Amino acid sequence: MPEITKSHRRAGFHAGNGSRPIRVLLAYPNVTSVALSNLGFQRVYSLLNRIEGVVCDRYSLPAGWTPDVLHLERNDLRSHDSGRLPEDFDILAFSISFEPDYLNAAAMLRYFNIPLERSLRGRGYPLIAAGGSAIFINPEPLGDVCDLFFIGEAEELVERFFSLYRENDWDDPRDLLPQAAGIAGVYVPQFYAPEYDRDMQVALRADAGVPKRVVRHWVGQRDAGPSSASAQAGGGNEVPAIAERHRRVAPAASGKPSPDEVAAHSAAVLCTHSEIHEKGSAFKNMALMEATRGCIWACRFCTAGFIYRPPRLPDLEKTYDSLSRVLREQGDPVSVIGLVGPSVTDHPGLLSVARRIVAEGKTLSFSSLRMETLNDEWVDLMVRSGQKTVTVAMDGPSERMRDVINKSATDEFIVEKCRFLAEKGLLHLKVYSIIGLPGETEDDIDQFIHLAREISRVYVEACSKRGNIGRLTFGLSPLVPKPGTPFQWHPMERVEVLKKRFMKIRKALGREKHVKLSFGSPNEAYLQTFLSRGDRGLLGFFREYLANGHDDKRALKDCGVSPDAFVYRQYGRDDFLPWDIIDHGYRNHFLWQDYQRGLREKTTPICDTAVCKICGVC
Repeated sequence: MPEITKSHRRAGFHAGNGSRPIRVLLAYPNVTSVALSNLGFQRVYSLLNRIEGVVCDRYSLPAGWTPDVLHLERNDLRSHDSGRLPEDFDILAFSISFEPDYLNAAAMLRYFNIPLERSLRGRGYPLIAAGGSAIFINPEPLGDVCDLFFIGEAEELVERFFSLYRENDWDDPRDLLPQAAGIAGVYVPQFYAPEYDRDMQVALRADAGVPKRVVRHWVGQRDAGPSSASAQAGGGNEVPAIAERHRRVAPAASGKPSPDEVAAHSAAVLCTHSEIHEKGSAFKNMALMEATRGCIWACRFCTAGFIYRPPRLPDLEKTYDSLSRVLREQGDPVSVIGLVGPSVTDHPGLLSVARRIVAEGKTLSFSSLRMETLNDEWVDLMVRSGQKTVTVAMDGPSERMRDVINKSATDEFIVEKCRFLAEKGLLHLKVYSIIGLPGETEDDIDQFIHLAREISRVYVEACSKRGNIGRLTFGLSPLVPKPGTPFQWHPMERVEVLKKRFMKIRKALGREKHVKLSFGSPNEAYLQTFLSRGDRGLLGFFREYLANGHDDKRALKDCGVSPDAFVYRQYGRDDFLPWDIIDHGYRNHFLWQDYQRGLREKTTPICDTAVCKICGVC
């Protein structure tokens, strides 16, 4: 890559005076169809292009790409909007939502002829940044790769960073990193030195002048949310009444912000939807809109319920108005509106917008549904809109395990809800559960098998009355104990145990008529756990992965660290956790105490910001 001159670099700072703008390449480390289906990627792309003096282009891997591809043709390296090559940009910013895409990000740097290690890059290379939900769960595996991380939600955070970038003078953009480290939500890893005991990281020491921990950035709501009238439109459902109180989000964020910062947070509007509509999306003919941010239910395995606290509710009428305007301007009518959020039907105003969507002849699609929230009107709307398949999560194989994960639901309730959905005419039903939960035994698996048979019986019975039996699918995935959740201390269940449990379930249910079984890969869960719980020692893993032709299994064996030490480790309360560099604002030991409640099969109240202060975020 040619050296970029000082004058060329400095020009980026004077966009307001007629010089060229700051050029950002927002890269999604997966194929384009997946990138276009990621609402966070689209949101950041939109936010960056609204900042004065910034032009954001985008890049994702070409259709047909697979991880075993070692080189890309020059034209496959060009950005999607302007056709520029990576060396034409000032900043390369990765948007990473899933830890396995860390590997793809490393491969992408190789394709771009950019050194993997931060210490090997000089001013001739763009600044390498990363953000996204995987990053603010645990950025440390990429700590020796990236120059900086954006920790938390992008709204306002990117504006503050690019204001610093645009309004200061510099020879190399890396000159700005000491100042950038003072922005809440910006993590500059070079100012934090890891300490090791043999192969394991045991401390992370902050340099003088930078925060000891990086405060996660979150935004508030300018509006209270939907009007009380729209909230009341939910009809006969107790959950919207609970969610109604969540509109009154307490202004205090983690890190004790100043009143001015709180005011700035509160000025942000949560209005997130698809900005780019192309035929290459994995969700054909679908536009996405965010229905909830965060979740009230506090399931102990779920990152969204903890890293997005406090839960907030967008103004859905405004969001849908904005999405409709974008669709009209692009001349691309879509037939499906995908509602995105950890538990979208918690929003008290969603039913009103859903009626509007169906009245316009569009189909409703949901990223997640809780059985508790599905009443007659909701299901009637889904059926009337053309929805034929619904996915519901019971999440635990037995009643005892559902208490462990803080999702109390009886087997009887689950069976009756599945009967209700089938009777309403939802032809295809998918029921999802996690296997490998803390304290799980063979008896829990036996109870799941019994429950699955009972669901199958009532499903077939209900469908037969309608004269059309569809497909019942049970999807089972191994627990990946994620940082930032109460289960972060818990080891992943051993791969061989998971395989035996899946085999047992397959043997018991494989011949059930009208039943399909789907199993998540224990080996893939092992890799994901390794990446999500890793520290900076994983640099050797990425090096080995690139050197051996992108074989992650060989890299796990030859990387010089013990993956089992990360995946199967039971952490103690006071053990060093690499991801503790991120301050999510919780009261000391809150997550540990909730973990202990889970081990005792005790539940924790929902995250109700109007009355509950147990975690310390509000």
